[in-house]
Amino acid sequence: MRPGEPFFDAIEDLTRDDDLGQTFGFWRRDHRSREPVLVAGLTFRVEADIDRGVPFLANADVGPDHREALQRTVDGFFPPQATTVWLDRDGSEVDETQFPRLAQPFNHRSDYSLGSQHIAHLERLFKLECKAWWTLQADVAHELVAEQTRLVEARARGLANAQTAYEYARYQQHLRLRVEQNSTQRRRIEDELAMLDKLESAVVHAIKHAVPTPEAVGVILLAWELPARLFAAGGHDA
Repeated sequence: MRPGEPFFDAIEDLTRDDDLGQTFGFWRRDHRSREPVLVAGLTFRVEADIDRGVPFLANADVGPDHREALQRTVDGFFPPQATTVWLDRDGSEVDETQFPRLAQPFNHRSDYSLGSQHIAHLERLFKLECKAWWTLQADVAHELVAEQTRLVEARARGLANAQTAYEYARYQQHLRLRVEQNSTQRRRIEDELAMLDKLESAVVHAIKHAVPTPEAVGVILLAWELPARLFAAGGHDA
């Protein structure tokens, strides 16, 4: 379904999440799906948790906006990542190669938009209770995202690059301190070293606690038969 249609309210009610972003729900003909297949799709934005790092900058001289300064720095080491998880009716991950058309955008000519009025049809057709089902899908999707190899490796690279960068910056400051004789300049260098420690702690904690935020969530009904026939067979009129 296209964003902004009534299905958003239904999913929001099911998840009780105020930050879902876009939602969708639609029927799509799939020649492989002689039996209807219900697939949940959840696209996440994974980014560093700036709130975890900000406390380390409470007394740091990094400008008037600690959050903005930290966000820019962190993004250089761990830029926001996007990933999509597809789950079948039972909460098992679906490989897009199983259904090549799964990830294609909504097609106004061939896809059929589903709305909140269709939830009862889906419940009857797939013998599920949507609220419990969606809660399970959301929980499983969050777990899968947290364990995705690509994201785990990206986080590890970001941490390693940040630690290497700050280690080198401290090394440079220690070289300066070693040769500096002026007491005022030495204090400034020592302050800069202390600042580097705070910055590193802030960046590392933000990246370590990277969090997935849902950007687009919804369902796709893959089937050979048109929705009217499917829902009629389930005991409802479409």
